[in-house]
Amino acid sequence: MSPSEVRIRVLADHAALRAGLDGLSELCAQLESGREWDIGSAVDLAQVLRVQLDEHFALEDALLSPVLRTRDSWGPVRADSLEQHHAMQREQLRILDAERARAETPVSLARAFLVLIDELRVDMAFEERELLTRDVLSDDFHASDGEDG
Repeated sequence: MSPSEVRIRVLADHAALRAGLDGLSELCAQLESGREWDIGSAVDLAQVLRVQLDEHFALEDALLSPVLRTRDSWGPVRADSLEQHHAMQREQLRILDAERARAETPVSLARAFLVLIDELRVDMAFEERELLTRDVLSDDFHASDGEDG
């Protein structure tokens, strides 16, 4: 897959994830505002998002990380950072799964979801601004070894 195809694929995945995050965020906001809320729907949506996130992290690790490594002298640093961030996010998801099992109230669960949703949105924005640009993932990019001529 070419770098531009990787870019398009990851950006499409981000768009799909945002749609799911928006739905879960809306359910959580309804609960926080005191409206009736179906916790089962939120948990079901959270499970779907969990699967999507696992697949998304695997996609970025398999496609984006290797391409980043070849871009320039910062490529390995970018790729390592991406992979470390994914490991941290997987741990956050594991913790959220445990919290969901022992949540004292639906409101506390909603707040935990909202924190994760905000972090994921920030992370996707960072990736789009720093890693998924046309400059970084250009098909005609040629890594330089820093020597002229």
